[in-house]
Amino acid sequence: MREIQFRPERDDAVVSISKRQATLKSKILLDTFDYWNGVRRGSALPSRGDIDPRRIEGALPYAFILELTTPTLARFRVAGGHLNDLRGMEVRGMPLAGLFEPTDRSRLQSVIEEVFDGPHWAELSLRGEGKGQDGLTADLLILPVLDDRGAVTRALGCFVSRGIPGEEPNRFSSAAVRTTGLPKQRAIDTSVVRTPRRSRELTGMAEELAPFLPESMGQKVAEQPARRSAPHLRVVK
Repeated sequence: MREIQFRPERDDAVVSISKRQATLKSKILLDTFDYWNGVRRGSALPSRGDIDPRRIEGALPYAFILELTTPTLARFRVAGGHLNDLRGMEVRGMPLAGLFEPTDRSRLQSVIEEVFDGPHWAELSLRGEGKGQDGLTADLLILPVLDDRGAVTRALGCFVSRGIPGEEPNRFSSAAVRTTGLPKQRAIDTSVVRTPRRSRELTGMAEELAPFLPESMGQKVAEQPARRSAPHLRVVK
């Protein structure tokens, strides 16, 4: 793939990126994408446990983790200070849709479905009402991640805005949406074999407990002949 030179909007650094990544306009987003792509295992998605915040320290104020709670609804599990400042509140537990104007939320639902069901990674160009002459714009990056069961229910994301925010809470509409498909993840059987409640509470994930017998007793029980149906007498001369 041909390499090109691209100058991010938020700083003066020149970053070498592939043509496929050329629409990521912020170095912060590029660093987040490169980190996520670097911890993937071949074509597989990274798991939540693979994500080490220390590796994207420069992007932490703009980064977040999403959790899929319904097929079209994702909530913030963790979010950096940049989003909290834009909303004027703690966004943890809030739906991602809360950042969007009501008229754009159906479009976001389609993106959420693509990201988690595809899976795809997505980038969105957003605009809002800012106080400056150029208004308020933002870039949103959503990168799917596996949960502890191997299901695609988490996402690493990054949100970078430019301009002077307006009145809190700031909301955005989507100016452009781009999704890129990823290899389909292997389906995982998460079905649980039901056992009686008391057994589950006692043994957890362990196997059924066998009754304990001392080794010597176990041998005696094993060697003991089957009892006859009626007692008998033996004559000894």
